[in-house]
Amino acid sequence: MNCTTDASNLYDDEVLRDPWPHYTRSREKGPVVWMEALGNYAFTQYDVVRNGLRDHETFISGLGTAADDFGCQHQRGNTGASDPTRHTVLRHAVLPLLNLII
Repeated sequence: MNCTTDASNLYDDEVLRDPWPHYTRSREKGPVVWMEALGNYAFTQYDVVRNGLRDHETFISGLGTAADDFGCQHQRGNTGASDPTRHTVLRHAVLPLLNLII
C-alpha cells in the first residue's frame, strides 16, 4: 500500500491543544499516513477506519491501540484494546448496561 509521510507528532503540545488542523492536514495527505515521529500508520478516513476495525485478523488491538508504547501498556486488556475472544466476552458483559443508557 502506498502512503504519504507525516512528520508531525500527535503528542506535541501544539497538536494536543488544537488537534483539528493536524487531522485535516493528515486527511488531505491520503487515507493512510505514515506517522514518522511515532513509527506507525494512521488511518485518516472513516471507511478505512471502519474496514480496519472489522478486520481483527490483520489489525490486532490486543497489544494496545495507542500511538506510543506507554499508552499501549496501560490500556492493554480493556474492551477497546483486546482481540477476540477476550473482546467478545468483555463486550457481552458491558453491552446490557450500555443498552440501559441508550
